[in-house]
Amino acid sequence: MLREVRTDVVINASKEFVWETLTRFEDYPSWNPFATSIEGNLIVGENLAVTINVPNQGIMKFSPRIIDVKHNVRFAWQGKVLVKGVFDGEHSFELESISDTQCRLVHREVFSGFLVAMMWKKLSNNTHEGFSHMNQALKLKCEGAA
Repeated sequence: MLREVRTDVVINASKEFVWETLTRFEDYPSWNPFATSIEGNLIVGENLAVTINVPNQGIMKFSPRIIDVKHNVRFAWQGKVLVKGVFDGEHSFELESISDTQCRLVHREVFSGFLVAMMWKKLSNNTHEGFSHMNQALKLKCEGAA
């Protein structure tokens, strides 16, 4: 069973500037209320050390593997709880150019595994809220610097 949480935000900054801000993981603690820490390299096959602050749930740490990187367009990672098939998530960030000075961030995660259905209502609400907080913080960060 696949379930998706999808959010998006229009940011008044170039796609290239938003990409640069989004992929500068070392700056996350200073602006990102959801993904409070990401350590590692944005290289397909590499693992990251990620700490997120899920609204109404608390701090979670995990080590997803980078599965896709398209410069200035998209990056994605795949994470799992315990073993593959129990509770998996493919998390992605996609940038769509609207104009030279405006773009849309599509921030989503596709969940799969047998535990997803049992946890979906709480998971979808809390995750959506966390994504929205991050999206708004990124918008403020990029528009304040632009």
